Amino acid sequence: MRDRAEVVVIGAGFAGAATAYHLARRGVGDVVVLEREPVPGAHASGRNAALVRRVTDPEPVRRISAAGAAALESGELAPAARFRRIGSLLLASGERVRELECEAQACRADGIDVRRLGPREISGLVPLLSGAGHEAGFHCPSDGVVDIHSLLLAYLAGARSGGAHVLFSTPVKAIETRDGQVVAVVTGRGRIRTDRVVNAAGAWAGELAGTAGSTSVPLVPYRRHLFLTAPLAGISPDLPFVWDESNSFYFRPESGGLLLSPCDEEEHPASPPAVDPRFQELLAERLLPVLPIARELRVARAWACLRTFAPDRMPVIGPDPRVRGLFWVAGLGGHGMTASDAIGALAAARLMGEPGPGETAEFFLPERFGAPSPPTQIQEIAS
Repeated sequence: MRDRAEVVVIGAGFAGAATAYHLARRGVGDVVVLEREPVPGAHASGRNAALVRRVTDPEPVRRISAAGAAALESGELAPAARFRRIGSLLLASGERVRELECEAQACRADGIDVRRLGPREISGLVPLLSGAGHEAGFHCPSDGVVDIHSLLLAYLAGARSGGAHVLFSTPVKAIETRDGQVVAVVTGRGRIRTDRVVNAAGAWAGELAGTAGSTSVPLVPYRRHLFLTAPLAGISPDLPFVWDESNSFYFRPESGGLLLSPCDEEEHPASPPAVDPRFQELLAERLLPVLPIARELRVARAWACLRTFAPDRMPVIGPDPRVRGLFWVAGLGGHGMTASDAIGALAAARLMGEPGPGETAEFFLPERFGAPSPPTQIQEIAS
């Protein structure tokens, strides 16, 4: 294992892998990526539903998600990730219809095609919903799904081709500092001297930052469950993914059946989450009133993942306000995969002392939770 690197990236999920990839594209090759697990994407990055969703809020999250989605759809990074443009259908009734209409209008202003549908059009687009009684739907034809594992591997392959070293089964014990400056990363396999650390450790990012003396970002992990049914007759792989905003569930076609979630959100320690059978019951309660086929569903597989949020539910991307050389790419919540390319590009630019692409960078700075960031020295890497 190398004992020195210009940049150490902690975490080989979407946050860390995309950042390392974009550093490589900028010519920063003296990078070491550390992953505690034996494979990439063992936690949130490999357990999500692979939904590429553009219709969301608040505005900074929507814009960085749209930029990331456009990059995925282009196929330039990872043709093997096979972005499939199946579209999305967001359903709502009551007050949530008005809120979604506002989101849809904002999307249209940004050039994203979002169409409002009535009950008959909803049933025509997704026959499974016939008779469900939703007041309105919002159809975004450009949304879709990707092969998340191929995408993650493509980021890591791109980073390696630019000179990065990716080490698995290498847990980080601590980030060493001296006089408020990062000086090394201590792992289970040895010590790496560096003055630049990217904290992309997902649910463990807050705990890891604490070893460097930072308590700047109050991140909280939440557990979410996903359920895959046995194959069902008549389920087209081209069915749009459906997200019921009023009844709190979503589903999409997968392996001849449906992949579903009750959109549960329960605080959880930073540790691999177990499946709680109560949430399969919750899913059934939410599905039965509005999805006629629900009684025929048989769960073949269930798993849980952690989604980590800052208090304002926006990503945290930028230098730590108190520890020089500590850089955050964390708190991506449910948007990490969709926005990964744009997040990696922004993080790499910020690491090199540049403002970054787009108009949203300032909204994501860690300093919004406390003291202003110290002057970054990471632009020195470029020289």
